[in-house]
Amino acid sequence: MAFLTVSLVLLAGQLLTYREATGRNPSVLQAIEARAESQTKLVDGLLAGVGEKSDQSILNRYLRDIRRDGPAAHAGAKRKIDELASNTEALVTLLDAYAPASKPGPLKNHTEEFRRYASVWLDRKNSIMDLYLLGGNFPPGEPEFPKELIQALKQSE
Repeated sequence: MAFLTVSLVLLAGQLLTYREATGRNPSVLQAIEARAESQTKLVDGLLAGVGEKSDQSILNRYLRDIRRDGPAAHAGAKRKIDELASNTEALVTLLDAYAPASKPGPLKNHTEEFRRYASVWLDRKNSIMDLYLLGGNFPPGEPEFPKELIQALKQSE
């Protein structure tokens, strides 16, 4: 029950943020689309300068950097990763709120894909400090943000 209450509060906050940013009264679908586009920008910003190395995903790169320079030297990256995690959780909440109204099709499929991505990515993000302190590494294959979700959202409007 407490989780549902927190989710509804988060949903209300996301809708108010969207209304303040755009000046429009949003539908849940519009709020999801705005949050998904924000997510893409955050991911692209964190991946800037990574290059072509496949092992240099966002979390692997951050883990490598804090091992080399210490966590304090990369506090800005940590804030961005935390913002990305918060955005991911908010997007899952919005998608859950929209799920009962969602029709079968691409959006529903990409919603499930995003939920799987969010679950794996958040678990990996939450284990960074454990890996740092214990000297471990992430298993290969950090999930990629499913950008198809944004296209499915635009088709659903």
